[in-house]
Amino acid sequence: MAAGVMKWGPLTIHQNGQVVKSLRATPAAVISSSAPVAHSLENVRLSLHLERFECNEPFSADIKCVIRFGEFGYELKKDTACQMRAGQTHGSAVVEATCMPVDFQPVHGTVMEVEYFMDEELLEKQSVSIKFLSQVAAE
Repeated sequence: MAAGVMKWGPLTIHQNGQVVKSLRATPAAVISSSAPVAHSLENVRLSLHLERFECNEPFSADIKCVIRFGEFGYELKKDTACQMRAGQTHGSAVVEATCMPVDFQPVHGTVMEVEYFMDEELLEKQSVSIKFLSQVAAE
């Protein structure tokens, strides 16, 4: 798509239906000798907003979302799409994550990086902190 014809952003991060600045890891009891509790990020929605200025034709783009926990060398790649009908100027590329395990040991606050790409072009990059129950209770 030609430069100046489309803009993107913001990237919004939601958890349990609310826009958040940090994510909360949810504990769950497990039967394990190594760790009595596992953690996951639940009900997370990543949404990159796109706007186009020439809308006479339908628009469809394959978009890749990379979710990275750099501290732990862990990365997830999710494919999503953005489609707009002719005449439609706004759309979004959404990644729904019902449950992502984040059972990194030892348990401590960390950062999740989110990147959205169209082809090889980086559209948006954002970092969000992850807090565990013990950190939230101390606040």
